[in-house]
Amino acid sequence: MGAVVAIPTDHLYADLDDDDITDLAVGRIPARDPAAVTAALSKTIRHEQVRSVGPHNRRINMFASALGQGALFDSLVEKLVNTALDEIPYEFDITMTYGLQSSPYVYVPEQFSDKVVERIDEGSLMVTYIGHGSPTSFPPLEWNGQLHPLLDVEALGDLAITGRSPIVTLIACAMGSFAGPDDSVGASLLAAANGPVAVLSSTELSYVYPNTIFIRELGLVMTAERPATVGEAFVRAKQRVMTQVDGFRAQIDNAFGLSLSDADMDALRRSHLHLYTLFGDPALRIGYPEPATVGVTPATVAPGGSVDVDITAAGLGDGLAHVTLETVRSKIPGELVPVPPDGDPQRDAVLVANYEAANDKVVLDTEAALVAGAAQASLAVPADLPPGRYYVKVRADDGSAEAIGAIELIVDD
Repeated sequence: MGAVVAIPTDHLYADLDDDDITDLAVGRIPARDPAAVTAALSKTIRHEQVRSVGPHNRRINMFASALGQGALFDSLVEKLVNTALDEIPYEFDITMTYGLQSSPYVYVPEQFSDKVVERIDEGSLMVTYIGHGSPTSFPPLEWNGQLHPLLDVEALGDLAITGRSPIVTLIACAMGSFAGPDDSVGASLLAAANGPVAVLSSTELSYVYPNTIFIRELGLVMTAERPATVGEAFVRAKQRVMTQVDGFRAQIDNAFGLSLSDADMDALRRSHLHLYTLFGDPALRIGYPEPATVGVTPATVAPGGSVDVDITAAGLGDGLAHVTLETVRSKIPGELVPVPPDGDPQRDAVLVANYEAANDKVVLDTEAALVAGAAQASLAVPADLPPGRYYVKVRADDGSAEAIGAIELIVDD
């Protein structure tokens, strides 16, 4: 495993019985003056007291850098990440902005950083970054030998998030450093007056194996368990890193077990409990949409058939139910076009169209009247829709409260 290194950590305050497993929720607010503390407090209060209904409450925006570890390893990690994303309950929406030239989720290279900022600014439950990092910067996007900012840290002070201030997770090296003389990326994000309300990140060099586990467990905790506070979510994710046993965790262990021993993997998991740090108030209340019950009849339908959707959102009044039929997250229902070479006047338009198509999983959508928290809708399945697994997703709102739900639908000849 190499030489032992000192890890700046808050985990010592959270482990009460010296078994490495987190017992308490501990957070810090990095600040150089009282104004920074006041700004963080104001964001926390605003997040809890000012709520608006809208898609931002179920949205998770992700962005990533290229791993650059070789085609075989990169493909393995991408497969594991895609499997983890498919575990996230389908009532949540996920977008991806990927700094890999060959990916359909890439954006115009000269505008990539602007797109990431735009995604952060639109508001979401979570913003998650996966990739390489340093205390004060993101790696560049490489495009035909030219380097472009993945996210320009100079733009962090100008964030203007609307709708909902997200919880940001930086699954990368040292972006949550607090031992150096300069503000880390995580600290800069928390310091932004109109930026994220909390940041989870690593204080030092981190490794792909435990990072893959941590983001999987945190994603499941945030979307399936839905704890009341960010501190509870952080504690549960850390606990699951050490205690969770299931088929996918075995798949992760088997994949990395090709190069790591069992002892190495255990040591990495334990060390990373010390690395992951929360910037923000652990008592921050997250605030989720209420659950909606969704039923479909029939549960299996042929292409060209129709489906009746029944929706119950207990506690809601009159309003609208927004209903979509969507593919699984690993599929792209829209058409992708080969990207023209640099210098072609159509290159940017094609990149934007491909990016939008890759992130749009909607096959069809409709709205239905919500009356006393109940609604019914009918979906006409396209005759040319390929057989497979799909999801009927619902977001119901009455103007002051909302509920979300989803149910699997099988399309089969």
